[in-house]
Amino acid sequence: MPHAEKLAIFGRSRQAFALVALVMASANVSPGTAQERRFEVLPVGPLRICAAIDDTGKASLTARSANSCLSSSCRRFVRSTLKANVKQGRIVLSGDLLHRKPVGLAICTRDCAGARTVPVAVEGLMPGRYSIVHNGKVYGAMDLAPGGQPACVGGG
Repeated sequence: MPHAEKLAIFGRSRQAFALVALVMASANVSPGTAQERRFEVLPVGPLRICAAIDDTGKASLTARSANSCLSSSCRRFVRSTLKANVKQGRIVLSGDLLHRKPVGLAICTRDCAGARTVPVAVEGLMPGRYSIVHNGKVYGAMDLAPGGQPACVGGG
């Protein structure tokens, strides 16, 4: 490769590196790895709550993010603090699903694989009609029947 061609390639590489460094510095983003980046832990917005009763009468309750595409490269499930009680025709949930999110600008995939469906322990769930309440907000109502399809409220 001729010397002039090598210099032209080197010059373009330096320009590209300088541009990336400038953009990252102005956006306050660390060029480090995901482990070196800072993250904050936040509750996922509204939830999608589903419940079912199988043929044996065993009840299940699950929760997931209702309307957020959570990137597997940027937003990851941390833990659930959800608790549920059945009270007078209502399933009352308190707590949240917590996810981590990078602080500042990040380049994220749009794979939506960072969301997770989480089981929520609940006692006393029987067939019938229930209003769903999460942290004081009424999400809607659902009808539960043995062996029926899961009933869901709270988004897509």
